[in-house]
Amino acid sequence: MEKSLRIKRIVLLGAATVVVAAVVARLWIARFESDGASLGGTSGAVGIEFLDNAQTNTNQVPDLSGITFLDLDGNQVALADYRDKKNVVLVFTRGYPGYLCLFCMTQTSRLITNYDQFKDLDAEVLVVFPGNRQDVQKLIRESKSKAHSEQVPFPILLDEEFRAVDAFGIRGNLAKPATYIFDKQGGLRFAYVGETISDRPSIKALLKQLEFIAQ
Repeated sequence: MEKSLRIKRIVLLGAATVVVAAVVARLWIARFESDGASLGGTSGAVGIEFLDNAQTNTNQVPDLSGITFLDLDGNQVALADYRDKKNVVLVFTRGYPGYLCLFCMTQTSRLITNYDQFKDLDAEVLVVFPGNRQDVQKLIRESKSKAHSEQVPFPILLDEEFRAVDAFGIRGNLAKPATYIFDKQGGLRFAYVGETISDRPSIKALLKQLEFIAQ
């Protein structure tokens, strides 16, 4: 009898734990659904804020002459192609961990929305997706939707084998979110590697760095 009661208590406790876990998970998902619904591609989107005061936190940069990516048509794109032509804002997203990263979508949508400001400062934005073509299309589709835009005005590039990720030393669970700014001579002017998936510089922070270059 006593053994039977103990078993019942264990079963009830296990069931209660499952219920609590389900409720917590649902609340967590609802929070992100709410945040995602509120995003319009602007830097003040409710629920997600990036760093206005982000400062360079790494100087680990490889020889840029050897850094290449693939565009969505399979053509090779070399970072060195932009030398003497444009300042470059190089943004690494995390990749595809089995779901669309809300922070990657938000960051990309804000870059889309504010692209004209980057153009005015003679800069090209390059967003790098570590992964394959099939998964990157999901990021593009959702980012355009959140930015209320029919197209992405800058290149989305693939790093299929994580070669560039490894060259920059930003491998984590897939890739760490990282942003670099290079001037027209290829000089590093800003580098920020996030410690968490939400740790990223804001549009304001990036434009401020480009304004310094333009002075």
